Amino acid sequence: MMSLRRFTWSIITRSWKHLRLRRKTNHQFSERSEQKASFIRAPNQAAHAEIANAPADPAEVALQVLETDWAALIRIQCSPVKYLSAELLAQHFVGYLRSQPPLLGRWIRSNWIRDQYPLFCSALHLEFRPPYQDFANSLAQIVPRRRMDIREKGRRVTVTAYRVT
Repeated sequence: MMSLRRFTWSIITRSWKHLRLRRKTNHQFSERSEQKASFIRAPNQAAHAEIANAPADPAEVALQVLETDWAALIRIQCSPVKYLSAELLAQHFVGYLRSQPPLLGRWIRSNWIRDQYPLFCSALHLEFRPPYQDFANSLAQIVPRRRMDIREKGRRVTVTAYRVT
């Protein structure tokens, strides 16, 4: 998903920003920045203070915003929609992705899309959702799709990713 050069650069910039933030005194931090950091921090990272204080990737934050928006849409009371075609559903999904500027030009893994697919369909109040494979094929016709080999924990993993254009 990310080249070695880009990954190395992200680590360098994170450590540089972390050192720059450590130089500031405590009175220079505002309550707002602490609240923002606590919003971004995941509960499982609370034990690792150094990782939790690192600045989050804007694309990851944008994906979390989409998840919370879809979860909020589920709670809205409206009449359910019987059925939407996979093509129309893929167009709506791409529209949501394009509404988040940090996601433009980024590759999104299919496992994230597969995990969010039921939530997305529930947010649209669909009674019968099309099969995921039909949705994925329709999504590939709208945005570029690529199979990538990446390394996770020393093992090669093949993933499919979609580029938000």
